[in-house]
Amino acid sequence: MQANQLDAGFLMWDIRRFANIDAFPPDRRVVIHFFLNDARQRERHWWLVVANREIDLCREDPGHELTLVVEASVASLTEIWTGDSDPDAEQQARRLLIRGSTRDSRDLWQWLGRSVFAASRSVNAHPL
Repeated sequence: MQANQLDAGFLMWDIRRFANIDAFPPDRRVVIHFFLNDARQRERHWWLVVANREIDLCREDPGHELTLVVEASVASLTEIWTGDSDPDAEQQARRLLIRGSTRDSRDLWQWLGRSVFAASRSVNAHPL
């Protein structure tokens, strides 16, 4: 995967579109700030806001208290999203940093899910 082939905006809208609304806590607002450290300047910051069973994706800070901060390269987050890598491997390689409570950090990937193609591409689906 080459960096010039990646699109931070497309990735974030895909994550927003397929996020598992039923997995988010129904009794509180969840705000996830994504910092894509290698994206073009205007595409580095994204906020996913989930409240009242609705999901919004913002390109400007909505001003709510943050639940989690996810820092990654576009390639790293794309590889997690598509199933080409997993969050633990990306964290161990220091290409993914998640800041927030342990519980919310653990639940993040259930909330977000994965791309519809991830099951067939998953690194765990093809053991060596």
